[in-house]
Order: sequence, then structure tokens, then C-alpha cells
Amino acid sequence: MKNTLNAAAVETAALLLTAPDAASRATHIASAIADLIPDSACAIYRVVAGDDGDAVWTAIAAVGDISIQQVNLQSGTRLFLPLLDESPSALVYPAAELRREDYAHLSVARSFASLAYVPLLREENLV
Repeated sequence: MKNTLNAAAVETAALLLTAPDAASRATHIASAIADLIPDSACAIYRVVAGDDGDAVWTAIAAVGDISIQQVNLQSGTRLFLPLLDESPSALVYPAAELRREDYAHLSVARSFASLAYVPLLREENLV
């Protein structure tokens, strides 16, 4: 008998196999995450090398009560910068510790308790 989490994982995996591009796959992943965490929203960013060689964070999906105001962010953004460490880990920022300019790239439709950034790794490389 499948539990709810396993059923959601199987459904998401099936959607990922049929998705035609990275943005579609990212939207499926963001939806699955937002479904698992009540009253949440999720944005997915991809890190790529910019023209000057520095990392650029590019928003490729968003679901829930947020929208992306700035699609590309430079690597020096205070909240994202720790994700470029050699061994990145999940980051959680309580809303009380954030300034509006920290998350100006997002249009947040209501108050929130925290922002979390979770690195997706492939063979120890940030993707």
C-alpha cells in the first residue's frame, strides 16, 4: 500500500518523464513541493555562468502566492551567496531577519514566516 508521499513522488516522476523542457520540469517540481508544505509557495532557480563568468541565478518556475519580478539575479545576492559554497546546504531565513530588498526579486502576495533555499545537487554540483 502506498503512502501519500510515495504516491506524490510517483506522480511527480511520471510528470517529469513527459515534460518537454526544463521549465516544465521545474514547474512540476515546484508544484509538488508546494503541495507537500501547507500554505507555501515555491520558486525554482537555475544557476548558470553569466557573460562575465560570474554565476547568475535564473528563475525558471514559480507556483503559489508569489511571482518572479526579476528573472536573473547576480551571484552576489546576499541570500543566494551561501549556496555557492563548496558544500551548499539548505538555508532558512526567518521573515523578521529579512529586509525587503533581500527578496525584491519576488512579488509576495501576503505575509510570510520564512524563506528557505534548498540546493539541488547533481554529483555534488549545484544545478
